[in-house]
Amino acid sequence: MDQVEENLKSLSGDLDEIYSKTLTRMQRSLRPNQWQVLRKLLLWIAWAQRPLSISEMEHALAVRPSLNDITKGSILPIRKITTWSAGLLFIDSDDLIRYIHPTTSRYFLQQRETTFPNGDGIIAHACLDYLNMTSFRETVSGPNKHSLFWLRLKNYPFLEYSVLQSSQHISRSTSKDDDYRALTFLCSDSRNFFLQALYYLDEEWSVERNATAMHVAAYMGLTHVISELVMAGEAVDARDAFGATPLMYAAAKGDDGVKDVNCLLAAGADPALSCQMGSTALIRAVNVRSAAVVARLIQEPDISINAVPSDPNGTSEPAIVAAFYADDRDIFDVLLTREDIDVNLRSTRGYSTLQLATLEGSIWATRAILSHKDIDIDLEDPDDAWTPLFSAVSAGFTEGVELLLGHGANLHHLDKNSGTVLMRAADYDREDLVGLLLKRGLDSHVPDFLGRTVLHSAAVNMAWDSLKLILESVPDIDVNVQGKGGETPLHDVCRQDDSTGVMILVAAGARCDIRDEEGRTPMDIATNNRRTLSLEILKTAKGYENVTGSRPTKSLTEAINTDPANVLQRRIKKTSVEELNFAKAFSGTPLCQACWRDRSDVAEMLLKAGADPNLTNAFNRAPLFLAIEAGSLSCLQVLISHKADINQTPYLPLWEYAMARRQKDMALILLEHGADISNGSGYLQLALHFAVRKKSIVATKRLLEAGASMQLKTGGYTAEQLAESVDAEFLAQLTLDDE
Repeated sequence: MDQVEENLKSLSGDLDEIYSKTLTRMQRSLRPNQWQVLRKLLLWIAWAQRPLSISEMEHALAVRPSLNDITKGSILPIRKITTWSAGLLFIDSDDLIRYIHPTTSRYFLQQRETTFPNGDGIIAHACLDYLNMTSFRETVSGPNKHSLFWLRLKNYPFLEYSVLQSSQHISRSTSKDDDYRALTFLCSDSRNFFLQALYYLDEEWSVERNATAMHVAAYMGLTHVISELVMAGEAVDARDAFGATPLMYAAAKGDDGVKDVNCLLAAGADPALSCQMGSTALIRAVNVRSAAVVARLIQEPDISINAVPSDPNGTSEPAIVAAFYADDRDIFDVLLTREDIDVNLRSTRGYSTLQLATLEGSIWATRAILSHKDIDIDLEDPDDAWTPLFSAVSAGFTEGVELLLGHGANLHHLDKNSGTVLMRAADYDREDLVGLLLKRGLDSHVPDFLGRTVLHSAAVNMAWDSLKLILESVPDIDVNVQGKGGETPLHDVCRQDDSTGVMILVAAGARCDIRDEEGRTPMDIATNNRRTLSLEILKTAKGYENVTGSRPTKSLTEAINTDPANVLQRRIKKTSVEELNFAKAFSGTPLCQACWRDRSDVAEMLLKAGADPNLTNAFNRAPLFLAIEAGSLSCLQVLISHKADINQTPYLPLWEYAMARRQKDMALILLEHGADISNGSGYLQLALHFAVRKKSIVATKRLLEAGASMQLKTGGYTAEQLAESVDAEFLAQLTLDDE
């Protein structure tokens, strides 16, 4: 191996000598003016941030100080000049100028400081001179500005490189003159088009106008330019179109922005300020996982550490939550050292950081938060009244459960539906946690708001391991316990495809002759649902002799699951309105079941026969909610046509719930029909982009009124750019309606 490395070093040295001699031969064989031009080309290729095309290089080498425009006469024959390189350069299929071999590239990269000194400065000058041309003093405007910009980009091929890469060359250049040139440029009228070009070309830049020279300098990482602007009296806390300050821009650069952050703070920048979306410099630094910037900001007395953003993109969280999501322990621990930190702060979804840590099964975060003196260990979430203990149990986070109990978590807390943590462990078949909680003395007989016990929880969720453990561990457990609807655990399992639960319960003494509130036995349910294996097992159950020969009736809800439309149509015509609107705890009304089963034809029949479109099941889930959950666009349309309440929901607003389930067409229909929109929604921008793509004037205008922005980028482009590319008339109509 040592010999191989020695040979490679020797070969490398030989190649360096070969390339050096090749350059010498080229210089001798070419006329002085030819060599001078080729040398410029070689310099650009050695120092450029990426390979340049023929057309880009033509404009790059043609630019001069104070040039008004590029003329045909000033363009050099780059393709021909490339042939003077003695084979060192070639033009690929994409018209990009490249080195002939990786060793060639390595040589010029290593030798560029001596062979082509001040390359960054030369390219920086060219970029700034190009951007300062008269052609770029005015922005493009009008309803077709998107097309006009791309036409300008086509006519000026070096524009994209100048806009996106100039900052790299300026910041690396050792000449103070380059900082002065950049300062002069940013303070000139040329900045306006530069902002517009950034808006179209840079995925991370969102403002087309109304950003100061200080903002741009911070974004480009030009520390010396920032210092000059400060000395010139530029406002360090200037706001861009979205209310962001230069300090926020610098913080968002992460570790690359440390010098700029220091410079701005030293100049008096206020780190406690927030933008229009509630984000701060601290939140931006945490989002890019910059421990260095966070450590610097933490030293300031007020950094709005508990700011809760309302980002219409749904991508921002309070600093402590963002640090957890970033899985950055160093930043997380540093934030917890602040006296003003609210450790119980909720995420934009309403969960505390402790709850998120337990849901995700994060032992390090759970330990860190529990060690804080102000932690509220039993803080409930706003939707289900779950505490962190419930979250840990649902996630199967055994170590977290033990930690929480060791710190005094309330073992007997009841959730919104009066459910116990033991029930939630059974829901997810967390057998080890069911055992742990039973050993802790948790009462297995406690009923929830439907009168159902932990046995029902295990039965309905097919949690067979937990079901067996409970039956074995609790000697006085009543296997035939009934809920408020008269249902036993055996009723629940007889609906399942899997007959395992029937076998377990029958072996434990479950009776098959107990009737629910509709007069049905487990035998009836198994018969109606065609559970052949379960029926065979039930023949060995207690009470079987009492149900043999009985003819079970099929409820309308069960019929919707199995019967064809023509059969259902005849039955629905004969059904009373009272029966049509009878709601069961889980399945709700027959209409709920039709929507859950994606049977829009049946839903239409039920509604015409008098079904109430807004009646819910015991968990406040109305037919509209269930249609979204089932992904049934046709049911949603039928319900809306029958005046269903589009704002009736147990959790998120229905249109947001549709977005969360990636049912964008449903969300759009709800918005077009007037669904309530919160300006704090994290789905505003996603919905806006979809509305624009679908050319929905109504939904687009409503989302804009609620706080969405045509100028805020999502996925690298704005809704305005999307509208321009999809349909200029659509954008014009939006503008016209606003006037």
